[in-house]
Amino acid sequence: MPHTSEVGLRVWGRTWEAFYAAAARGLLTLYGIGRIGRTAPGEMHKEKVVLRSKTAEEMLVSWLNELNFHITTRGRIPVRLAFESAGPDKITAELKMLPINALGRPLKGEIKAASYHDLEVRRRGGRWTATIILDV
Repeated sequence: MPHTSEVGLRVWGRTWEAFYAAAARGLLTLYGIGRIGRTAPGEMHKEKVVLRSKTAEEMLVSWLNELNFHITTRGRIPVRLAFESAGPDKITAELKMLPINALGRPLKGEIKAASYHDLEVRRRGGRWTATIILDV
């Protein structure tokens, strides 16, 4: 029987930037957000994010929880990411975000947090991979 309070997200990328961007796309997909169209000037909010961790697993959890914080607490959807640096122990990125109400529709579901349950970031076949469980 499936556990309805969790959902798994499989992510991969050849570089750390691609890996973290894939994780962000996966999170947005779970919220029912596809591609964002053009927006009126001035609607975008920019924010620089600097995260540090001891392990790649901790970094992935921190990254997804940071993005989720902007969505659930600040009411902003990250629609563009620009990585200054990304690795297993640090992310420096600029987020460009839209207010949720710019979507014109409600988000699909709610994500509480990314978890460490059975989380392992590994290098396989020339790319970083992980399956991360999100509490919903």
